[in-house]
Amino acid sequence: MAGKLRHWKEKGGRFYARLAVPIHLQPALGKSELLEPLGADRKTALRLHPAAVARLQTQIMQASRQAQGQGVYVTGAGASEGDGDTSPNPLDV
Repeated sequence: MAGKLRHWKEKGGRFYARLAVPIHLQPALGKSELLEPLGADRKTALRLHPAAVARLQTQIMQASRQAQGQGVYVTGAGASEGDGDTSPNPLDV
């Protein structure tokens, strides 16, 4: 049996791709979540979902790079909690 689909929202008979915006990027994007409408047909929405999620992830990644370019460095998934390293990760390019 398949599990719950990630980055999926159903509301009012419509389907959306949804990604939460990290707190440190919310001021840059002006939103706490990004939504992309996928339509009312579930089968079509499921087909469109992966590409929509990729586009939303790209928006978040671009906002993160822009924040890093302005000297605002954040520790990401590759950094250990409390290790004090605030330098950008060269793999995040």
